[in-house]
Amino acid sequence: MYNKTTGEANNTASTTISCIDKLVPNAPTGITIGTRTLNTIQVTATGGSDQAAGSGSGKSDVAGYQYSLDGSNWSSTVASGTAHTLTGIKSDTSVTVYARTVDNATNVSGNKTVSSSTTAIGNTVTVTPSRTSWNNTDVTVTVSYASIPSGYVLQVKNGSAAYTAHTSGQSVTVSSNNTIVYGRLYNSTLDDAIAVASTTVTCIDKKKPSTPTVTINGYGATTIKVTASGSTDTADTNNTPNGSSGLTGKVYQVSTENSTWNNCDASGTYTFTGLSASTSYTIYARITDNANNTSESGTKAQTTLGAIANATLTPSRTGWGNTNL
Repeated sequence: MYNKTTGEANNTASTTISCIDKLVPNAPTGITIGTRTLNTIQVTATGGSDQAAGSGSGKSDVAGYQYSLDGSNWSSTVASGTAHTLTGIKSDTSVTVYARTVDNATNVSGNKTVSSSTTAIGNTVTVTPSRTSWNNTDVTVTVSYASIPSGYVLQVKNGSAAYTAHTSGQSVTVSSNNTIVYGRLYNSTLDDAIAVASTTVTCIDKKKPSTPTVTINGYGATTIKVTASGSTDTADTNNTPNGSSGLTGKVYQVSTENSTWNNCDASGTYTFTGLSASTSYTIYARITDNANNTSESGTKAQTTLGAIANATLTPSRTGWGNTNL
């Protein structure tokens, strides 16, 4: 205390201010990459130091390090020597890791950077159709994945439908040809789709071949010779919903009663025998494609010829004579 009258100072006291540090620390000299996973990278910064006291500032020493993936959004301060795990990264993604030194006065250094990446998934989803050969039935497609990583779910997309959650090992039904079925692992938080696989179903044909034409090539009292021709097996537009299994290797079949069928030769010709004379017959013809679809029957009517009576030969005489008969 100071007495202005006497000029005496009594009970003098003082304090020294030793908690001001306005100097930024030195940036880390290195960043060590540790364990990497699908969505995380473990990092440890080293070599950061606080600047020596001077110019009105003390030295508060290093408190630790902060980390960032974009240089703007930083983690809380992590103690020196302690690893930090960066999260929220899509799989198989290259990133720049930022680190900076923080002192005990919350001053931060410039940035140190290093490149790294998350890991990729090892296997794709298995997408297996129940068959690949032509038929006129639906196809089931089994979608599976053996060990789904944490944060991801198995999803399936059947044709134009949206992706939906799926239980591994179960199947979806495909009823239209040229349908693509997709399987994937999906992390909705990161909007990350991985292990994507697909199969295209190209073996559905539920469409009948066109109706054949029946041509009569000849006939008698007990026979009719016919030729079936003209059937085609065409796909729908864009092969959807029906593809074309084709008629390769197939032969026409013909019948006189639309129940018992006879195979034609490669040219589509067949001869009916053992028919009744003077009888009207309807000839039916059909063909089956390679997906087991049978056409509608083409028809043609034909009547067999009448039976020819045995000729009678009568000589003018039966007794001996010396004149011609």
